[in-house]
Amino acid sequence: MTRNETPATRIAARRTGAAIALAALAAGQAQAAEIKASGRLVAGNIYRVQDRDPDLLTLVNAATAIGLVGHGSGGNADDANTNYAKGDAASRSLHALLDIVAVEGNWSGMVRIKAWHDAGLSRDGRPWGNVVNGYRAGEPLSDSGAPRLSRFSGIALRDAWVQGKTRLADMPVLARVGQQSTAWGERSMSPGGLEALNP
Repeated sequence: MTRNETPATRIAARRTGAAIALAALAAGQAQAAEIKASGRLVAGNIYRVQDRDPDLLTLVNAATAIGLVGHGSGGNADDANTNYAKGDAASRSLHALLDIVAVEGNWSGMVRIKAWHDAGLSRDGRPWGNVVNGYRAGEPLSDSGAPRLSRFSGIALRDAWVQGKTRLADMPVLARVGQQSTAWGERSMSPGGLEALNP
């Protein structure tokens, strides 16, 4: 273990290792199993398309960071408004998702791993900063201490499960054991619904 490792990092590494070992074991023991791997790689940017709103900027913060007059109130309520001007990239991200599925007869299993990196959040200097980076103007924002899935970069095990199908009293029965994601609602053209919990 290195000094930079956190408990969350060690847990993620163990889960990922266990998932890969499970997939390898299934491949080795079930020679007749059908194994498929698929993935997605998505790159995208988010840009601010409106000017800063003076009603959302506090007087001192706006004058100190960007030389504007603000009319808002609240100590930290204007961080995003102060850090991003019209045309700035608020996010420059790359997301990857890998699925490994094994099927043999009535048995199947799946391992799903996701990884992400937001170069805009982790590298681009900002005129105001955030609480975690000590409001150091001109430096990238910091995600230190944030929950693992909320950080600017990371890797996480989404799913690792095994399931079996059978019939009981002439009724179909499906049993699944392991870690699995639940789809909260249908995908739609409008972002931000319950489906956004499992992007």
